[in-house]
Amino acid sequence: MPIADKYGFFNGIYGIEQSNWANYWKDIIPDGVIADQGAELEVYAVSDGMQVHVKTGQAMVDNHRVWVNAEKLVTIEASDNTYGRIDSIVLRVVYGAMGESAVYVDVKTGTPAATPEAPALMKTTGSTYEMELARVSVVAGAVTIAAGNVTDRRYIFKMPNDGVETFSGTSVTPKTEHEYRNGTAIGSLTVNLPANPHPTYITTVCFTSNASFSGVTVKKGTTTISGTTNLKLKGDVLTVPSKRYNVTFYWDGSYYWAASAAV
Repeated sequence: MPIADKYGFFNGIYGIEQSNWANYWKDIIPDGVIADQGAELEVYAVSDGMQVHVKTGQAMVDNHRVWVNAEKLVTIEASDNTYGRIDSIVLRVVYGAMGESAVYVDVKTGTPAATPEAPALMKTTGSTYEMELARVSVVAGAVTIAAGNVTDRRYIFKMPNDGVETFSGTSVTPKTEHEYRNGTAIGSLTVNLPANPHPTYITTVCFTSNASFSGVTVKKGTTTISGTTNLKLKGDVLTVPSKRYNVTFYWDGSYYWAASAAV
């Protein structure tokens, strides 16, 4: 009878090792920062020289779990006197011989240019694999990195076994690929969406509105958004009647789309 081209894991067949472990899980668990662990690996700067800070957290990188239990300092290479550049702060998996593989919190230095671009990431399982946490704009002649020079690039996700999550009050900050429920009747709702979401961001918020419900306010980071900026609607509008309601948000790279429906 025909035999499958690859299968496992079985004793003595396709044994577990660092490369095929990553390949096995890559379509099941995404690469990204694990939600609600430490400070979720936030990258920030405080104008204290050519460096940035990386907060604590956990991540999956090439399907290897990473723990950062103490804040890290990452040194940024000296600026060019003529052109600016864009650097990427990354978690870098470096595959080595037995006992020599490691994950590093590091910077990938870009190339100075009149119109700089972020450096390409390496994504080769078994060699070097990089996941971006943030981008740093290094302006020409800079001697320090300010807070505004750092752009968040994290993809924050809930682990699959986290299930449905409840929230209380009139505000929710949902993570990707999960459902958030509020069973208490509320007069209004504010949904705080990521300022820089991953391309596959999608989340559902379920809530009960009361007779005096005034609508849903949607924020991208700290900025209120509408259909004329970064929010488009699919289905009916976000002013909902007095009943149980679901609103699903997803991101297409330019806009958040919102599809709302009564339950």
